[in-house]
Amino acid sequence: MVWHHRLAWVEDVRPSPAQRAHLLALNTWLYEHGHEDLPVVPHRERSVKVFGNEKVLDRLMSTTLFGEGRLSLELLRARRVAPGFIVETVGPGPVLLVVENSDTFDSLVSVLAAEPGDVGMVGWGAGGGFEQSVLSIGRLRHAVREVRYFGDLDAKGLQIPAGAAALAARENLPEIQPATGLYEAMFHHARPQAGQTRLAETTAHTLTAWLPAHLRSGAASHLTGGTRLAQEEVGFTELTAGGEWRSGLRP
Repeated sequence: MVWHHRLAWVEDVRPSPAQRAHLLALNTWLYEHGHEDLPVVPHRERSVKVFGNEKVLDRLMSTTLFGEGRLSLELLRARRVAPGFIVETVGPGPVLLVVENSDTFDSLVSVLAAEPGDVGMVGWGAGGGFEQSVLSIGRLRHAVREVRYFGDLDAKGLQIPAGAAALAARENLPEIQPATGLYEAMFHHARPQAGQTRLAETTAHTLTAWLPAHLRSGAASHLTGGTRLAQEEVGFTELTAGGEWRSGLRP
């Protein structure tokens, strides 16, 4: 194997078999196109052209193959796409509250518009879309110093903020923290829904690591037991019945 000079470091990092296959595809692409003045395109468009799959570059960017002197979006002539997400201004505060699902978003906007506290904006994460739209936080007109997130208690609902938090950290954006009071309210009000895949304990503990320590054990029990909690259980009625859920929305 003759590595392209931009990949001369590969043999020193001992990539996994899967990573090596991706690097071989990139090696071929660099030999074929590395001399061209290619336009900078969205990274998933570049990923599908280089690797034959639009999601490969997403996975590679979270590994040690990306970094100083190794892979970069500049090398691949690619850029991250940061679609904006729907936000409603409710007050002058510095906190952005992002909510996974549309109905809970609507209820929280209604309640916080009347009494916003430290929340300046409420954003609709649109499910997994927040893992990309998190990058648009820096473009919001309203200054954001703190970000809180509230989603469903299931595997996907925990993967979304954890993934967004990791990306925000890499891009020097405000830390994505759990809206603790809203999660506590969900544990109090929500009825467990069965039918979920039972996760191994190690997987459950990894997924719940993003939550505050006092909620992790209970959350892991749902994941290993095959149940979930829906954030819609903390609806308009519950939000207007008391204010304990606001405890995690202060800077």
